[in-house]
Amino acid sequence: MTSSTPQASFNPPPTTNTDPLPAGVTRKAVTYPNFNGLMTAANLYLPPNFEEMGSYPALVIGGPMGACKEQSGGLYAAKLAAGYVTLTWDPLFQGLSQGEPRHQEIPFFRVADFTYAIDYLEMLPYVAADRLGALGICASGGYVANAALTERRIKAVGTVSGANLGRVLREGNLTPSWALTMLDKIAVDNTAIAQNGGQPRAQDIVPIVPPSVEAAKEQGMGDIDWVQASAYYRQPPHMAAGSPNKLLLISTRSAYGWDAFHLADHLLTQPLHIIVGGVPGLIGSYRDGFTLLDKAASKERAITVMPGVTHVDLYWKEPCISDAVKELASFFNQHLSLGASLVETVEKLF
Repeated sequence: MTSSTPQASFNPPPTTNTDPLPAGVTRKAVTYPNFNGLMTAANLYLPPNFEEMGSYPALVIGGPMGACKEQSGGLYAAKLAAGYVTLTWDPLFQGLSQGEPRHQEIPFFRVADFTYAIDYLEMLPYVAADRLGALGICASGGYVANAALTERRIKAVGTVSGANLGRVLREGNLTPSWALTMLDKIAVDNTAIAQNGGQPRAQDIVPIVPPSVEAAKEQGMGDIDWVQASAYYRQPPHMAAGSPNKLLLISTRSAYGWDAFHLADHLLTQPLHIIVGGVPGLIGSYRDGFTLLDKAASKERAITVMPGVTHVDLYWKEPCISDAVKELASFFNQHLSLGASLVETVEKLF
């Protein structure tokens, strides 16, 4: 259930991100074509002392499921722009990007987002097309690993709190029948939506996380990952208009049969750096981090476990974010042949 017809005109409002930028970093709202001409709304970050005639390494950065470009993806993009051109975006069907019906989460499109982001960056005269890296946070950690299987323009892969969405959905509430029960419900909902002329009904849109910390605990979702996710997405200062906590449930059908790491042992050969918090939660990024580390065919691969840090801490909390950015900057510097002047710029940031 997707629309491949772009809107007649596409002029999204400028970014609503009010987070202060690192010294000298510039943020620009940009748009570019995605699947079948649907338009993506994104934020482009340029490094200090940027020169149009320069040649810069670049990073494409995907955010968590249900997040928008003004949240954790933008935070990492801004910090890493100390030495790189960085790009983060609203996924198709979400935020300010095009696509109907809204609020869909489909691995095919989320993986393809990385390719279309790279297409855009490669057309910029100041981006060194042979020095492109990719970073994924939470669900995008799984999406970026999957994208790198076949997207050979990605020269180095980083993940932060990376999660395999297929596994997360299949495990659900940890009962053996969860996945089949949900797929049966989705089948019924699909039929009802078809009978409604293809238009989702109000009850077909469900929350991604409980609407509050209190609600999470009342719903038996007291695990630290869900409690902190509810606080992050539904309370100031991190809640954002582009992340309304809505999910078209039937759009997850294909994800139940999807494995982010399938064929990683054969096709994921790029250098890989995985960052996870040392406090495991039900989202399972700690476990997925080691699964990916063990499975990837990358000759150069490593994992950093941050003691006392949770899955959601790595979305925003200091010093977690700065520590993660230091690790990532060192990794990407090594594998994207960062020029000496840019290395100095990155090092000065820390």
